[in-house]
Amino acid sequence: MSGARTSLTGWLARVGFADVARAERQIAELGVTADDPLLAAVAQAADPDLALAGLTVVAERAAAQGCSTTGAFLAGLREDPAFRARLIAVLGVSKALAEHLARHPGDCAVLRGPGADRRPGPAQIRAELLRAVAADPDAHEPAAGRPAAPGRAPG
Repeated sequence: MSGARTSLTGWLARVGFADVARAERQIAELGVTADDPLLAAVAQAADPDLALAGLTVVAERAAAQGCSTTGAFLAGLREDPAFRARLIAVLGVSKALAEHLARHPGDCAVLRGPGADRRPGPAQIRAELLRAVAADPDAHEPAAGRPAAPGRAPG
């Protein structure tokens, strides 16, 4: 947030929060200040309201499940800009993923670290999709086969 005359309420409205009063409550619950990098990241999410709601729930549940305290969880986000950007991006587009991460806060680890930005190439995606329907990814013209019985290799 910039400018001495800008109120938090006005800034939240300008950056796209639809429910400013709720956002202010959640910001207060998290102990986030106006100049916090978390707030700036949430404001850049596809849906800032959804991202902030998700962040609030994930941080609270992480603390409740003993993964960390709310403060430690948020400190980790402040210290790791790449992790912060990935988590906020996920929380800002999917309520279902936010709910999953709230139930399993340890799964946030897949968004952290050097391997977190790894993306499979088109050939790898194609091969995985073909294998999912029991097709041979190396075949000239792959055709879906019969899926193997659970616990058995396709044959």
